[in-house]
Amino acid sequence: MLQPIIDSRDEIKAAIRRKKGRDGPDEDHLAELDGRSGALKWILVACFGYQGFSNAKFGRIECHEAINAFAREILLTAKQRLEAGGWRVVHSIVDSIWVTPDPDVDDEDREDLKALATAITEEEEIRFEHEAHYDWVAFVPQRESDAGALTKHFGKVAGDDNFKIRGIEARQRSTPPFIEDVQQDCLERLDATRSPDAVLDCLQDAINRLHAGTVPVEQLVERTRVSKPLEGYTQNTQNVAALKRAREQASPSARDRTSSTWSSATRRVRESGSRWPTRR
Repeated sequence: MLQPIIDSRDEIKAAIRRKKGRDGPDEDHLAELDGRSGALKWILVACFGYQGFSNAKFGRIECHEAINAFAREILLTAKQRLEAGGWRVVHSIVDSIWVTPDPDVDDEDREDLKALATAITEEEEIRFEHEAHYDWVAFVPQRESDAGALTKHFGKVAGDDNFKIRGIEARQRSTPPFIEDVQQDCLERLDATRSPDAVLDCLQDAINRLHAGTVPVEQLVERTRVSKPLEGYTQNTQNVAALKRAREQASPSARDRTSSTWSSATRRVRESGSRWPTRR
């Protein structure tokens, strides 16, 4: 049932690679192809998640568990093959692996990543691609421990002017402009200096401006879309509070969106345990 979708996405990705390999590719057409590929990807992701849905009309939880079991085995095999080829695995999750050259292996003894990807593809009968080379990449720790968060990372792809961002506030639509700008400034400072101290200076300056009250209030607005009317909520959440206020003010947009201007940036600092930037 899903094979036609997989085949269509493969064709689109191949077309994207061909166009990027040409001089002066049509950026509008590339954006269209990226959008089509992304849409098919999320159809496939939703189909996978539906297998584990308790009220699914088709599929079984055993199927969901079997997919995960196969994925784990393929990931472990790929890890072992990469390590044997002279690479050290930095991070991996579901369908992605980040590696760096193993310092204990001489360059002449290290296998080429594209050759390794081809070999793993043939062994596992599932496509394994070398997607990108990073100048640098950082994996964000969890808030409650030093362990890495699985889905949060950011970095700079070689030859790309933009940062690759996943899981942090700058990626989220609800993030206040002030927070997004601060994170972007920190990323640019890290890219330019590769110095944690320089990033901490940038962050401290932003916190000072926030506490001094010099940040315009519109830069602290946190926007959240609501999926149901006020009566549909059973808990007194932030959305409920904003909906009540919007109803009191007779706001025409109350059904679609809520906006919180209650110093959301300050709240984020407090939630982190009031931990100010420190140098270690």
